[in-house]
Amino acid sequence: MTEGRNIEQFRAPTVETTPETSIESVLERGEIERVEQLEGYFPTKAVKLKDDGQAIFRETSYDSEQSKHRFLRSKLELLAAGIDKRLRFGLVPPVVARTIEGNIGILQERIFAKVASEITNWEYSVDSSWLVKAAVFDYLIGNRDRHSGNFLIDSGTGRIWLIDHDYLSLIVGGSEKTEILDKARDKNLTQLSKDIKESLGFLLADIDSLKQETDDIEILHFIEKVKTRTQELLNTGTLA
Repeated sequence: MTEGRNIEQFRAPTVETTPETSIESVLERGEIERVEQLEGYFPTKAVKLKDDGQAIFRETSYDSEQSKHRFLRSKLELLAAGIDKRLRFGLVPPVVARTIEGNIGILQERIFAKVASEITNWEYSVDSSWLVKAAVFDYLIGNRDRHSGNFLIDSGTGRIWLIDHDYLSLIVGGSEKTEILDKARDKNLTQLSKDIKESLGFLLADIDSLKQETDDIEILHFIEKVKTRTQELLNTGTLA
């Protein structure tokens, strides 16, 4: 189940940084002023960072049948951000691992944007360059749960933000939705530009470094799939 709706739709100002800091460093070390449970999204909490905006905390330290899924959710969300960072796309909100109130989890910047499901014909509110980037990203990670409830749109800028990269959507298979990729293909935005190919080259050159951050067999296998798809797109130059 997506956690985007009603969590990401309304938020306080984004995390503020100076030239000497990064959003990730603020998320990692920023002083926590307040933590509030988000109704209906247990174990997800809203976190107020002193002087630096707000973030979303998802706990992953529960001892239950879902512990492995939650643990991998944490790893996969960090991995998705790592892939996005190497592509230099700027699609995934910054996220870090952090322990809050004794619970291990991930802390992710909140975003001023609406859930796509709240926007009629959302594809017309998105700049084509962002739609292509998002489609390429979802193709690379093999996302099978990209429905309109788990990405955000800033209608003012035409920008997309991608959220909810979990065990079901990336490893097992979720709703079998590929909404962003489908819309890009419907709009005939399948030929990859020089800039996109350059981004794919950046990812391919550094993707093996992501393996150093885990010894989980499923995640290592997932990274290899991303690597194969990256090379495939570079070879074909198209999402068709």
